[in-house]
Formats: sequence, C-alpha cells, structure tokens
Amino acid sequence: MALTANEVWADLVAIVKDRAATYSLLESYYKGEQDLPIDPTELRSRFGQTFADFRDNLAKPIIEAAEGRVRIQQFGAGDGLAEDAQRIYEANNGMVESTWMHKESMIKGDGFAIVLPQEDDSAGIWPQVSENMALLMNDVYPRKKDAALKWWATVMEDDNGKERTYIRANIYFEDRIERYITARETSILEPDLAKYLTYSTDEVPWSTPHEVGEVPVFAFQPNYSLSDGAGVSDLWDAMALIDFINKSFLDMAVASEFTSAPQRWATGVEIPLDPKTGEPKSLYKAGGDTVWTASNDAAKFGQFAAGNLAGFRQSIDTLVEHLAVVSRTPLYYLLAQSNWPSGEMLRSIEAALRQRVQDHQDAFTLTWRDIMRAALRLEGIEVSDDDLDEITPVWLPPNAPFATREHLEELKVHAEVLGVPEEMLWRKAGYTAQEIEEMKAMREEEAALGVDIASELQAQAVIDQAAAGGPAETEAGLAADTANPLVNP
Repeated sequence: MALTANEVWADLVAIVKDRAATYSLLESYYKGEQDLPIDPTELRSRFGQTFADFRDNLAKPIIEAAEGRVRIQQFGAGDGLAEDAQRIYEANNGMVESTWMHKESMIKGDGFAIVLPQEDDSAGIWPQVSENMALLMNDVYPRKKDAALKWWATVMEDDNGKERTYIRANIYFEDRIERYITARETSILEPDLAKYLTYSTDEVPWSTPHEVGEVPVFAFQPNYSLSDGAGVSDLWDAMALIDFINKSFLDMAVASEFTSAPQRWATGVEIPLDPKTGEPKSLYKAGGDTVWTASNDAAKFGQFAAGNLAGFRQSIDTLVEHLAVVSRTPLYYLLAQSNWPSGEMLRSIEAALRQRVQDHQDAFTLTWRDIMRAALRLEGIEVSDDDLDEITPVWLPPNAPFATREHLEELKVHAEVLGVPEEMLWRKAGYTAQEIEEMKAMREEEAALGVDIASELQAQAVIDQAAAGGPAETEAGLAADTANPLVNP
C-alpha cells in the first residue's frame, strides 16, 4: 500500500530539524566564518575589526585536497549503456555539477541529487543544497527509500501587491510527487502538515506521477555512520583543532601587542597626581630625544626583555601537524614548506589522502550507478542487475596527478603478469576518456601508414648525432636497426 504524506511528514521534518544546525556549522567552517574561540570584545577594543574577523581557514584545503581527485572520467567501457550514461552525464553538465555534489557531501556529510524529466522529457540530474533536503529510509530494509522532502522559502505577492514569504515543500514518493505551501506567511518549516495547503499551477497539478521507479532523490554520504544513518563530514574531527589553531594565532596577536616592544620600569620615583583627574601623571616617554632623570638618588630604571613569540609558532605548527593526521591531509597542503618531498616520499606522505579519496570514490560509485540507472529508465532504457558494470563510473586514479615510479612499476606488473589490456592501463595512469580516444586514433593512423613513429624518431636522432660528429655511419646504422627492440621485437 502506497505511503501518504501524513505518514512520512513528521519524520522528514524531524530529519531536517536534526541536521540543520550541523550543516550550518560545517558550512561556516568551510567558508571561514565560524565563531571565534575567544571573546571578540577584547579584540575589537584593541584591534578593531582586524582580528575580530580573523580566521585561518584550514578547512578549505582539507576538502579540496580530496575533492580535486574525486572526478569521474567516464562510465563503464565507454560503449553500449555506458555511452548512453555518458551522454546523459554530459547533457547535465556533469563534469562541473558533479563536483558541486561531491564537495557538498564532503563538507556536510550528506549531498543530494534529484533525477526527474526535463522539459524536453530527457533525464535531468539536479544538485541540491543539503539543508533543504531530507531522505527517509525504510526501517526494515535500510537500503529502501520511503520518501524524500525538499523545502524552500518563496516570495509571493498578495492581492494588494505586497510581498510575503511562504514555505514550499515537495514530497517525493516512489511513484509520485506531492506539492505543498504554507497557508500563512512564514519563513520556517512548519512541523504540522495541517498548516499547509496543496500547491498547484495551471501547468502542474499538486500531485503528479513519475517514471523513475523509485524515490527520485539520491544521497552522497561519505564516511557513512551506520548508527546515525547519515554520512560524516571530512571536517568533523578537524573543527576542534582548527579552533585551537585560530585561538593560538589570536593569543599571539594579543601577546605581541604587550610584549613585542621592551617594557620599561622605574622604582624610587614619586609620581605626582593630576589635580583635575586625580590620575598619576606620565613622567617618562620613550624617544630618541628624551632623557629620563629623577631627583631621588635611590631611583632606578630598567626594562624587561622583549617577549618571545616562538612558543606560539611551535604550538601552531604542532596543532597543524595533528590536524593533518586527523583529517588525512598531507602536511604540505596546510603548512608552508620550503623543502618539497621527493617523488617516493610524496607517495608515502599521500597514503592517507589516497585512502580518503578511494573511500569517497567507492561510496559515490554506488550513488552514481543508481542515478544513471534511474536516468536511463526515464529515457526508456532498462538496466538489469547484470548490466550495472556498464554504467559504473570510472574515476581519476587516487594518486593523480602524481605518476610516481612505484605507480608505473605497478602498471608494468598489471600489463606483463596480469595481462591487463592497454586501454585499462591508460585509465589507471590517469588519462581521460577523450585523451584515450585520441591515442587510439593516433595508433590507428600509425598502423595505416605502416610507420612506427617512436622508432623513426630514435633512428633519426642517431643519424643526426652521426652527422654532428658522433658514431661512425656503420655504427649509426646498427644503432638505428636495433633501436627500441621492445616496440618491434
């Protein structure tokens, strides 16, 4: 029996309310707009807005270090159903909009996409803002979606032409979409469905069927927590350390105000009071043209040593190192370094980041496969369980853009020992689908001409060397005949 709006509304709204504050907090860290871990009143009184608005935004490189490598190259092997999936992906500006969805999910723990027909009846894939979405899973079968909610504020004019704000809400079921709007002006999501009216236009009724075959909302949930039934942000464990780092910077700023310049002292000096204010007068001022004197023979003058801020810097560096470990982000993304690691060292340093990227790719693979299956169904193309591999995304290698010696040796083992086809090796090396097609076309062109371009270039280089006074002509000829024996054994 089909579910009704009354049966799912309270649960959907509860999900929105439960996660709204978390989403907002995580977004503020990513943008560098989070609350300061120190009372801003003192900062404003001494520094104005300069430090009251200060944030060392270390959240952004944590996200972008991984997001830049979670990129789809193509779907499947590029033909058959994969070709249809690629067409839909490109028609929906997938190369750009997929990064929006991936980044949204890495920041907030949950990202969403809606799959529904466009105006021309082709399949549409739309990224969504997490705060405006809720997905309700079945209690008995956790992989089954019961319903989903999208809500947003809209401004409408009343009969007198005055603008008023209402809340619109769409409920998505596996067979239909229902549309609602608040009966009264409001800017919050009302938890009581009785406060809503059905919403329709001349073109669209309040309830419309769809052919997606399931609830048309799809979730990207990295670092999924089974107990919470939600994804976990890449920033979740990093926020406390980011707060400590910002506090250390601000403490250093305050300390430098008081201790960076030497503080002077005087004893045995009688300080007169101002007759008007009753406050002690300032007798001594620093300056190159002033001399401090006192009539009392017992008077003494001196100065404290300037404050040493090195401890603050060491503390900040230590905290950043901890942040790199907790967030699985290489230190050079977070801390300026004068000496860059070697290729082999880089591979070791990036092991944790590569694993984070691989984890995200594995999680997002299932979502993209479901998205493409639904999109193809909208266009009348059914995908059986046996055909899912054909619409599975092929990702940029987790180690991209670094082709280290170890990685190349791994590819060689794949080719010589495992017999992996050349095109698959190209994919593992990080070449895009377009580049692979160009290389295949070049190979076909070479074969049609009957020319091995690599051997010809090497042979020409040997001849040029001989002409410039290099090996004798016979040696040059021998070298040319035996050049690159692996290409033409």
